[in-house]
Amino acid sequence: MKFLPSLVLLIQFQAFFSQNSQECITEFNKEKDYFPTKFTGQSSAISIEYKLSYKVVTNKISNQTIVLYQCGAEVPVVNGTKSFEIPLKNVGVEDTTVLSYFYSLGLLDKIKISTVEEYFVHPCLQSKNDDIINANSQNKTEKLKQYSEVGAVFSWDKKASDNAIAFPATKSETIEARVDWINFVAAFFNLEDKAIEVSAKIKNNIKCVSEVAAAASTKPVVAWTSYSPLSELANETWSISTATYKLDYVKAAGGTVFNITTGSFSTAADFKTAIKDVDIVIDESFIVLGKGAAQKTFSKFYSISEAEESNFKFIKNKQVYQENLLTSASDSSAWFESAVLLGNVVLSDLVSIVQPSVLTDYKRTYLRNVFDQEQVKVTSETCSKTEEATLTIPTVACPSSKTVTTTPTSSSLKYTASLWTIFCIFLYSVGI
Repeated sequence: MKFLPSLVLLIQFQAFFSQNSQECITEFNKEKDYFPTKFTGQSSAISIEYKLSYKVVTNKISNQTIVLYQCGAEVPVVNGTKSFEIPLKNVGVEDTTVLSYFYSLGLLDKIKISTVEEYFVHPCLQSKNDDIINANSQNKTEKLKQYSEVGAVFSWDKKASDNAIAFPATKSETIEARVDWINFVAAFFNLEDKAIEVSAKIKNNIKCVSEVAAAASTKPVVAWTSYSPLSELANETWSISTATYKLDYVKAAGGTVFNITTGSFSTAADFKTAIKDVDIVIDESFIVLGKGAAQKTFSKFYSISEAEESNFKFIKNKQVYQENLLTSASDSSAWFESAVLLGNVVLSDLVSIVQPSVLTDYKRTYLRNVFDQEQVKVTSETCSKTEEATLTIPTVACPSSKTVTTTPTSSSLKYTASLWTIFCIFLYSVGI
């Protein structure tokens, strides 16, 4: 039977010709399109314009435009831009949020230098600590010399070095825009096909879980709050976040958005009046509320007396959470490493709190109930070689077997017809 091996060959053939090359061009052809797979989606944060042998990548938030040209191609001249030869061979990182994007694309081995390795949480990132150079943050001259030895540096600051690439994913206003940054990272490594796949997987999961949660009849009020103690630089303040993506998470989780016109309060009395009808609090203070002493500490921060505690549903019902369930041994939180990309996991965590009947037996990753949960410490010992070598994007089983599909956006689909023609010719040639 010749058909089965022939089909396998076709699949390999199609995969080869629909992927962007990881190799340098040996004989440059200015008429050839070297990027068959393209990110053509609409994003409020980034845009990628494809030419035949180079890409023009725009970071709309940082107002940075970058030219990426295929190794071995002619170097394009585009005024007002930085140019990088791709695919990048190695990089530096100055930002923890970019780490999950690298991990999800299978690019851990590309990270050669960093200023944030002490904050690594994922076990397979922690296992790389000995292989990654610690950038000398105390000596700018030495640090810039170190940075010059890698292809690019992903940083929060586009001026961090001559080869710095700004990565402001945390400033994206919507959940989807935060996920879209994977296409930005992928463009530097010609991994658009993988980014399209990962993005679709995350967005499919978000859509599925949110559609089931939205059907709930009771929608508790959720507020994202924080407390900042008195310091030499600022007065004591209490805040309620109105960030668009957080409000979107609440709605998607089947909750009621806490409507407020003023997000910052200078007195505890005004703050307590504002949150009196809140059912669930996500406390974002940079002070860890440990199990056991949580209620006493939380009430102290928010100036809620013992006599007043029963007036607040989120205390009476023990519905106060922090974003620090999964941490490293040095207390770095996974929230600051992977929550920006993994919107499906953040949403599922929130659904398990807001609509617990929707996700039964679900174990949260980020959100910790301060009254009855301790932090979970992660070490490099839990990194398996299989996990390190294979991409695994965590997804949540869709409640009630509900299936929602988002079509990946890629111009590589245009090759389907021509590949089918080639396949027919191939079958004929082997006598099938």
